[in-house]
Amino acid sequence: MKKISTKKKMSTNKSSTWGHVVTPAGHHQSHSGTLKVRISSTSQPPIAPQCNSQPPHQSFPVSEPTIPTTSHSYSENEEEENEETELQVDEQRPATRKRAWFVNVIDDQGKRITKQLRTNDVWHLPPSERIVVQWNNEGQPIADGGALLNRFLGSIARNSNSLPISYSSWKKIPKDYKEDVVKNTIQAKFDVHSDVHISHILKSLNIKWRDHRQELWQLRNDGTRTRDELITMVPAGIDRDHWASFVDYRLNSKTKEHALKNKDNRAKQTIAHTCGSKSIARKRDEMEKECGHKVSRGEVWIATQG
Repeated sequence: MKKISTKKKMSTNKSSTWGHVVTPAGHHQSHSGTLKVRISSTSQPPIAPQCNSQPPHQSFPVSEPTIPTTSHSYSENEEEENEETELQVDEQRPATRKRAWFVNVIDDQGKRITKQLRTNDVWHLPPSERIVVQWNNEGQPIADGGALLNRFLGSIARNSNSLPISYSSWKKIPKDYKEDVVKNTIQAKFDVHSDVHISHILKSLNIKWRDHRQELWQLRNDGTRTRDELITMVPAGIDRDHWASFVDYRLNSKTKEHALKNKDNRAKQTIAHTCGSKSIARKRDEMEKECGHKVSRGEVWIATQG
């Protein structure tokens, strides 16, 4: 099971909005870049706190941010927030995948019904229906709708026609591609309109796209194969030229240098995130529903390290 964490720096530059549909551009030339990968180590898990009927006497101080009331427009600079993504692998963590979720669906007349949907079912929803997603005060998807959205984003990130793997980094992918995915795929299936939520979706796609590329590489490169041998191992559904560009990027000396540096950081990872495929936001939401009160970030951190 793979988990992704990101180092963020907030951007204040806000530019274009999402008020129009853009058709994807043609093929673009690939660029060189770097990919940083970090593999986590396992450790003895701490004991998660027990929920009580009353709030605990001692808790970690935390201030709850709220979503701004003003519109938050998507900016190319925001893509740079995830430039140093760390890929974490915990081979001992069991899979916790859920096959279907109970979600609310709204139609064009505003009528809501509850449906049990799998990820593949989302693609076959009637054109008049959208899946409703709950969001917390930090602009993160929660509950079953959030889980289904997360899985759906993973399927999009693995679609090389929508997000080609030939680009050296997420920010190199033309904005046309990203806008088309948001307008014609995600918003066609999910009732998402807020720019804050769209920003979260793009950041999630960034991580999943990088995760997918790393997985493809690890499955084929054993350290002994030549460039020509690797190119012949093009994955199904991926353009051969795109794959060749990706192979050249991974074999680039600068990319290898960064990979070695990140390999050296493996020993620094002493605590592994063990929340499975469930996001921290969803875990916190479940803890608060179970306990009947707000929980601190410290309590969530302890619960997800067990």
